Amino acid sequence: METDLKICYFSNHPFVPTGYGIVSRNVVFGPYYPDKRGYIGGINKKAKIDFVSFYGSDGFAMDYNGVKIWPRRFDPMGRDAVEMVVKHVKPDIVFTLFDIWASYDKDIKKNPPYWLPHLHPRVCPYTPVDHKPVPDGVAEPASAVHKPIAMSKFGQNEFTKLGIKNAYIPHGVNTEVFKPDPDGKAAAKKKKGFDPDWFFIGINAANKGPRKDFPKMFEACMKAISQEPELEKKLRIYIHSWPRYPEGIPLDTLIPKFGLDKKVIFTSEVKRYHGMSEKQMAEFYNCCDLYLNLGRGEGFGIPIIEAQACGVPCLCTDFSSMIELTKDHGWL
Repeated sequence: METDLKICYFSNHPFVPTGYGIVSRNVVFGPYYPDKRGYIGGINKKAKIDFVSFYGSDGFAMDYNGVKIWPRRFDPMGRDAVEMVVKHVKPDIVFTLFDIWASYDKDIKKNPPYWLPHLHPRVCPYTPVDHKPVPDGVAEPASAVHKPIAMSKFGQNEFTKLGIKNAYIPHGVNTEVFKPDPDGKAAAKKKKGFDPDWFFIGINAANKGPRKDFPKMFEACMKAISQEPELEKKLRIYIHSWPRYPEGIPLDTLIPKFGLDKKVIFTSEVKRYHGMSEKQMAEFYNCCDLYLNLGRGEGFGIPIIEAQACGVPCLCTDFSSMIELTKDHGWL
């Protein structure tokens, strides 16, 4: 089957700098190796792939390295697009990488009332689990598909407790790019125009809804300063996120309430708009002395291992996948 296998893959566009986009690119095309000027090791070398993007491209299809990438059509979550592509190309298997609770449809008369299990006989959703116990919106469609794929041991264990057979494939990062700066931490800060004596706490989190819990992270930084007076002059919080986002928290007005308005540095607006490359993200992490993620739950948490690959210790919430990524070599 290897050379004749037809795969439909459904997720964020593989070239958008989101967690889903980055993982999809690495799975489909393989990691990018600058010295070899190419993507090496992806499943596109083994099979014919039709990639349906529900975020990151509207209105145009493209072919790249033997993969046809279909755009979103009219449905915000891409249901109409993936149903059309599956009907058209008749794949042998469908892989998805998104939050499967979003496939709920109250008008479906079949059980369970989610469109994902009815998309194809062999659907394998690569799905986050970031609650305990697994919510119905994840457990119900996961129990009705061919086989869900857990991206964390936490997710695998929670599925197994419910009797849901699953596979486990963790995420990864390209350690050819994400690695410590060979010139050292002080030099990495200088390259960015920063004072090498500053102590940087790094945050890389989408400002969308409450789940990343920016207020809790700002409160923690405020308490750290009160307990360690030397941090008053040295502490800087380096954030890669939008200070204002339609579905997020107004961080620019929140920060002064914690007395941190002179200590926070955001990545530049144009970089946020364009999207930062893996090389630029590695430079970001290499400026950090500590990486902070006090989110309320993570299906995986790619920035945690990106930071660790750059030699940065992490402080994370003692919950979900963050435990297995951080325990014994960071703080929970």
